[in-house]
Formats: sequence, structure tokens, C-alpha cells
Amino acid sequence: ERRVKMSEFFLNVVNMSISASWLVLAVLLLRLLLKKAPKWITVLLWGIVAIRLICPFSIESMLSLIPSAETISPEIMIGNPGINSGVPIINNIVNPIISESFTPDPSTSANLLQILIPILSIVWVIGVVVMLIYTVISYFKVKRKIGTAVLLRDNVFQSENVISPFVLGTFKPKIYLPFNMSKQDIPHVIAHEQAHICRKDYWWKPLGFLILTIHWFNPLMWLGYVLFCRDIELACDEKVIKELNTEQKADYSQALLSCSVNRRMIAACPLAFGEVGVKNRVKTVLNYKKPAFWIVIAAIILSTVVAVCFLTNPRTTLDDELSVFLDMQIAEYHYSEEHTDGNFIAVHHKVLGIDKSLNETTVYMWALYHEYSYENGEINLESGAYTPTVITVKQTGSHGHYELVEYWVPRDGSYYAEDIMEKFPLYLQSKALDPQRYIDEQLEFCDNAAKEYFPSHSNIGGVDSSNVYTFE
Repeated sequence: ERRVKMSEFFLNVVNMSISASWLVLAVLLLRLLLKKAPKWITVLLWGIVAIRLICPFSIESMLSLIPSAETISPEIMIGNPGINSGVPIINNIVNPIISESFTPDPSTSANLLQILIPILSIVWVIGVVVMLIYTVISYFKVKRKIGTAVLLRDNVFQSENVISPFVLGTFKPKIYLPFNMSKQDIPHVIAHEQAHICRKDYWWKPLGFLILTIHWFNPLMWLGYVLFCRDIELACDEKVIKELNTEQKADYSQALLSCSVNRRMIAACPLAFGEVGVKNRVKTVLNYKKPAFWIVIAAIILSTVVAVCFLTNPRTTLDDELSVFLDMQIAEYHYSEEHTDGNFIAVHHKVLGIDKSLNETTVYMWALYHEYSYENGEINLESGAYTPTVITVKQTGSHGHYELVEYWVPRDGSYYAEDIMEKFPLYLQSKALDPQRYIDEQLEFCDNAAKEYFPSHSNIGGVDSSNVYTFE
């Protein structure tokens, strides 16, 4: 049981990482579009990515641009292996490969994913631990180097062991400078490092690295962290140089070049003055122009749109109008001319998955249809049907009106399983082939609806009347 919970937790982290990957791609695009916008807005976009990566829940929205909030379901270990990326092309490429490689062998009942996923979760934990150890060791190595630092003034120290200026500290951050730094460069360097302190970057960079530690298996997160570090440096440069004249900007650029270092390892700390993208920073400093007001407003609006569209999940539930329309279609499909006046029809559908295109919605479900009669104080089930069903509709107008495109049920007999496997996406096939999975809750719903409908049983409640129909 512990192994199963660990595997489910790991898959949850993977799904969060995949969802955030779409947001990272959006931020990469926006970085190109917002080159003339203030750099703090770009840093803010990375903050949105961080929220997506660490927040365990998200509200559903029609505006969401995340294709799927659960690409890999925990049920992949017990059912037909497959993913739901929310992108049909990806599903069509990946799912046949997964199915061919990991479909359980009926003769041995062995499911390789039940072995592989727990192993991968252990590898993930080991990776997290290794990165945390690396962070702790790196921090204490830096602390040891600055043990002999000498106070220059305020919170500024100098040390012979410091190669490039940096900020270090969580609650009382300090600035460390090398002894051999030019007096001309010191004011610019201190101004830059004070900007880091003012912006609380000594918190945000370690937090970003901690998030990277959790999502270390995702290459996009490594790219995102590298660019995040560059963007916070550019934001600090911008904060300092916006008050400088042309000559002072040249001096600031010279300070960048003088303090530049070649760091090959990604680190959580410290915040070093000349370690990130010096060439690009010098170019940005020399070419800096104050962003126009309309650019700032446009950038803020774009950032807000990104937050709304990528911090929310796609809707997996149906709106009331569509739900009622589907129940009506189920009732009409199974309704018989032999229906007796006074009988009661109850319908319940359990949504398994939803596919949406520009103008059509396809709903995969288990549909239950029951017809009840009432005689001599007893409720009797006269007829019923329980089938995996696929209903495709298109919306007509903007007021919740729908039109039926296709109503599909599998053929009986030997064609039953074959039809389901052809019609249902791979990641839903195990649910569609398991009639016992949802039947109890659906039966309870319909039975309670019948008891509520007939007068002598009106004391039983808790039924949504929109799912109950009578045909007389």
C-alpha cells in the first residue's frame, strides 16, 4: 500500500510538471514578444510557472489552455496502459507504443508498469535527495570561503576568497566583494546587489532551485530555471541603470565585464553579479530605453491572460445545459412505445472523458436507463439498459442549445469489446470495459430518484431532478 501511494504521488508530480511545461513554452514565447517590456514582468511570468509547479490543486475554467491536467492517470498501472495528453496527435503517436510495450500478459497477469513506476518513483526520490545534498554542500562551501570576510560598510563585506561579487543570506543578506575590485566598479556593483536585496531575489532564486529539485526530471524546468536566473539579473540591471546617463551606463557595463565569471554548474545560491549572460546584459544595458507606457500596460494584460489560461485546468465536468441534453438523448434512445402511462424513467450518466473541438463535443460515458412502475405500494423495475455510450453534440448559438451529431453504443455479442476498443480512446478503454466500476453509484441514484418520485416514498431526497424524466 505504501508503494502504491508513493507511485500515485510520483505520478501526481509528473502530471503537475507536464501541465507546467505548457506554461513554460508560453513564457518562452512571451519572452520574445516582450523584449521591450520591463524585465520585472518577465520575472513575474516565471513566478506564474512556480505557482503552477507547486500548487497541488487548480480550479477548472473554460479559458484554460492546458490540454490535460492528468496526462498519466494512476489507473495506468491497473488498466489498459495509455496517456491522455489532451492533444490527439500526441495520443495517437504515444499510446500505441505504450500499449504494445506495457499491455499486461493475460497468461501471467504481469503488468510491467506496476513494477516500472514504483522503480521510477524511487529514482525520482534519489534525484531529489542528491540535489538537496548538493545544495547544502555548495552553501557551506561558500560560507567557509567568506569566513574571513572584512566589513567594508553597512552590509557590505570584502574577502580575498571571493572571485565575483554576490549576495548571501536568507534573513539578513550581505553583499560580498573581492578585495581586488576597482574603486570605480564598487558603487555600480553595490547598487546592483542592493537591487537584488530590495527585490528579495535572495529568496526567489533558492525557491526556484528548490522547485527545480522536485521537477529535476523535466528538461524544460532546467531551461526555465536558467532563463529565470538571467531574467532576475536583467531586472536588477534595469532597476539600477534606468537612472543612469550614457557615460554611467558605460561604466556599469565595464563593471559587468570586469566581474564576469564562467560558472558551469547551476546553483541555488549565491546571487553573483557577473555570472549570468554577461554579454547579453552589457548589450541590454547600453541599448536600454525606458519602455513606453502602452508597452507596460500591454505586457501586464498579456501576463494576466497567461495566468488565467495556464493556472486553470480544462473543464472535466459538463455544464448543466449539456448534462440535461445528454440525459434527454439517453432517455429518447432507450424509450419504448411499450412504455406504460404512469411509469417513471430515471437516467444517469457517468462521464469517463470529454473531447472538444471548435464546434463539437464528444462525451464518453456509462449510461444507465431505468423504467420503474408503482403498484400496491411497491416500486418495480420494469426495464433498463446499462451501456458504454459515446454522444457527440454541437452547440447551436450561444445560449446552451445543442444538436445531436452522433449517438453510439457498442454492438452486442462478440463485437461488444471490439467496438469499445475501436471507439474509446486507449486511456478510457479499461473503464468502458468494466461494467462494475460505477454501477453501484448509478443504481443508487436511479433508485433514489424513483423513490422520491412516487408519493409514498417522498421522504427520500438528495436527487438532482434534472436527471429524472417522465414520459406519459
